[in-house]
Amino acid sequence: MQICRFFAIFALGVALTAFSCIPAGAVIITEFQAVNDLTAPDSYGEFSDWIELYNDGSESVDLDGWFLTDNDSQLDKWRFPAVTILPGEILVVWASGFDKTDPAAELHTNFRLADDGEYLALVTPDMRPV
Repeated sequence: MQICRFFAIFALGVALTAFSCIPAGAVIITEFQAVNDLTAPDSYGEFSDWIELYNDGSESVDLDGWFLTDNDSQLDKWRFPAVTILPGEILVVWASGFDKTDPAAELHTNFRLADDGEYLALVTPDMRPV
């Protein structure tokens, strides 16, 4: 079964829309902040960019082998370690460029988000953007 969703993202006053069908119970990007000046510091005291993931399913999902990327030509840019996201759980990943993958600590990608907009995707182990 698939859930089809209509997404509208407003970035810098420009509306971007997409129609996407994703498997029911999938992990999805629900929110991100590309310019974090004062909202929330990471454990380093830095106001890094961040990406919020949400498991909208009824089963836990092991993210080992999943990826985050800001480059549509490099879908495997940053690989998740063996981290499980429970049903209804939110996971924040910092897009700081620090490249931290210790599953017992904060996760930090090896890239930052551009403040003028860019590609962003969560990618499954079989290299399909969600």
